[in-house]
Parts: sequence; structure tokens; C-alpha cells
Amino acid sequence: MKNYIKFMAWWCSSFDLKDGVTRMFVYVWLAVLGSLLFGHADHWLIGLLCAIVIELVCSTIAYKYERFKDQQKDNG
Repeated sequence: MKNYIKFMAWWCSSFDLKDGVTRMFVYVWLAVLGSLLFGHADHWLIGLLCAIVIELVCSTIAYKYERFKDQQKDNG
């Protein structure tokens, strides 16, 4: 049992919320758990979809900004 607990602690420590894919899984799990615990799956689904759309928009803007900075560095 100690090895299992150590494994779970090691596995959870490898999560990085800076990664967009990890955040998407967190959003999905929050929506699933929220709908199981509190009901009203429609509300949780709408919240999940809004979180994913906001995540995609922010990730796209951050990616474009990084490309812009790289292009400015190359030109300057």
C-alpha cells in the first residue's frame, strides 16, 4: 500500500497546469464530478464548453504573441 501511495504522489506531482492539455482534462473532470455530485448536467456542460472556448482563445493569443516576439527578434 505504501508503494501505491508513493506512486500516486509521484504521478500527481508530474501534473503541470501550464500545459493546455492538462487543463482540458481538469475541466472535463470538474464538469463530470460536478454533475455527479450536484446534478444539472446541462449547466456543467455549458460551463465546460465555456471554459474550453476561453482556454482555446487564450492559448491562441499566447501562441501568436510568442511567434510575434520571435519574428521581432529575428528582424531586429
